[in-house]
Amino acid sequence: MNQNRIPILDSSAAVEIWNAGVKSSGAETVVGNSIGVSADSLVIAGQKYELGRLKKVIVVGFGKCSGAMAAGFESAVKELPGIELSGLIIVPEGQSSSTSRIVTVVGRSRADNFPTAIVVEQTQRMLDMITGAGEDTLIVAMVSGGGSALLESPLVPLEDLVSVSRSLSSCGAPIESLNTVRRALSGIKAGGLARHVIEHSNASMLGLIISDVIGDSLSMVASGPTVIPEESVSQQRSDARKVLLKFDLHNKFDSIYKWLGEEAASVPQPNSIARVKNVLIANNATAVEAAKVRARELSFEVVATGGLNVNQDVNDVAEAWVKAATRALKDGAANPDGAAKPSEEKLASRAIAMIAGGEPTVVLCDCPGRGGRNLQLAALVLQRLATSWPVEKARIAFLSGGTDGEDGSAAVAGAFFDTETLCRLSNAPSLQSALSKAILTNDCDGFFASHGDRLPPPTVSTNVCDLQVMLISGLAEET
Repeated sequence: MNQNRIPILDSSAAVEIWNAGVKSSGAETVVGNSIGVSADSLVIAGQKYELGRLKKVIVVGFGKCSGAMAAGFESAVKELPGIELSGLIIVPEGQSSSTSRIVTVVGRSRADNFPTAIVVEQTQRMLDMITGAGEDTLIVAMVSGGGSALLESPLVPLEDLVSVSRSLSSCGAPIESLNTVRRALSGIKAGGLARHVIEHSNASMLGLIISDVIGDSLSMVASGPTVIPEESVSQQRSDARKVLLKFDLHNKFDSIYKWLGEEAASVPQPNSIARVKNVLIANNATAVEAAKVRARELSFEVVATGGLNVNQDVNDVAEAWVKAATRALKDGAANPDGAAKPSEEKLASRAIAMIAGGEPTVVLCDCPGRGGRNLQLAALVLQRLATSWPVEKARIAFLSGGTDGEDGSAAVAGAFFDTETLCRLSNAPSLQSALSKAILTNDCDGFFASHGDRLPPPTVSTNVCDLQVMLISGLAEET
């Protein structure tokens, strides 16, 4: 391969690849593409509804991209003759909706992902809209990540629910553990919304789900309000107690722990469960695959990440990314599936891309600064590569960003860096010291604001976990 044929490798290429992945899962487009309207039927994500039997469509939503989902729905259906369209969407600050018939309400402030009194109030308003709906009504639920904080009917005092959730987040609990506790403390999660539809109306409900959970367990996305659980209430509470024990929070939240241990009344499976359906319409794999396509279009060779697990402690994830980079550089282990191991000469002229998705966890210090898991990960990878990467032999770029455009307490999606950043860092002890302090104090947003590059939120609204891109190329000799 001639050096002139090697794609340009810098952080801008990584940003372009990341944006392509995010755009593919844009909520408004994904929902709009899932809808078809004909003279006699409305098809939504493969589910067919006869227009002659419909008089009302009520759209409800909760999550970081539910506003965009609702906008995609309203735009796609336009005017349905003889059908009344209405609804209520609860979104976080900074998210909006271009809907005219579906009401949008801001339920929480930016970067504070916990329910509020407004959320509880609007949840009840949503339930009231559904109550009494007839067989001629279809309820379409727009479900996305972040919905756990935007739909709530607490079974314990709201302040207690928020406090235990905040503590679990600070301990680095993964989303599955956090939502296990949330489900047990809520009357609307764990199928609560679906039960309300079945028990207090004759309507049908279709949940359109954009997953921010690796493995796509629909019962975990937004804590599963539209998914009737198989486990009993007692089992849900028992699982929640195990989470509090695991993270040593059972003493701190003794009253919650004891309440979860009390005997719970059994809740039978509701009748007419067939009236509720759920369909997954986008997930992390959607973004990862689209990012790989764009990388190939830019002439990068997409290679396997060697089983890299992004869903663990951020320090372990950073170490795994550095090992993947070193392996790709030294022995060409990151070659395409089924391809022979390249020679050193061929490896030197390759330009490769490694792309992965998921959500690392971060254990916060006592007084954390401004930042989130993506900024923390980028800082850790930068710190490790600064002492080991042969900048004179190979170029590298790395990016980690939240597809929802939020990263913890920061107003950015994440951060990125390339070889130039590594060179500046290796020659500046004061910069190295600032980076170390930022990592220790969870203040990586401040570091990248002053010394590196922060990733702005995407132009589309979605929430399919985080997306990471690493690009590597050798310096081929002119031929």
